[in-house]
Amino acid sequence: MSRSALEEIILTRIRPTPEEVGHLRAISDQIIAFLMEQHQRPAMLVGSVARGTFVRGDRDLDIFMLFPVDLPRDGLVEQGIAVASDVVDHFGGTAVEKYAEHPYLNARIYDLDIDLVPCYHVAAASAIQSAVDRTPFHTRYIIPRITPFVDDALLMKQFTKAGGIYGS
Repeated sequence: MSRSALEEIILTRIRPTPEEVGHLRAISDQIIAFLMEQHQRPAMLVGSVARGTFVRGDRDLDIFMLFPVDLPRDGLVEQGIAVASDVVDHFGGTAVEKYAEHPYLNARIYDLDIDLVPCYHVAAASAIQSAVDRTPFHTRYIIPRITPFVDDALLMKQFTKAGGIYGS
């Protein structure tokens, strides 16, 4: 599909730079490594940075911390917030507790807005125990399929942002 001249101009302004991608990936890799080394907690990057569909200048990461499926819900919440708090402390950030189906931390670390979300490490999407358990499956499904549509996603995001109606 060919793009209009206007679309191409917009894309040159909104595609993330290689330096920006590298910066976001480096910080997410550091956090994920810390989670594994210090807490033996597998984690994964999800969201637009993982998919490569973030608009230049967006400075946010979504990191999901994977917990055992046999952990009771109150344990997921308690341990999830405790581990996320340790990440924030270790990296010298600040955080506020937010809520989806259960609490998670929204942190400011370095120059990034980072959501640290506990979820269950379920083997199949049919076994989810909380709404956020779907996200790792969504991410693994989309990543190998999104490449031909990245520019479309960027243009749609920018269009909705310009109209004041964007929300993830």
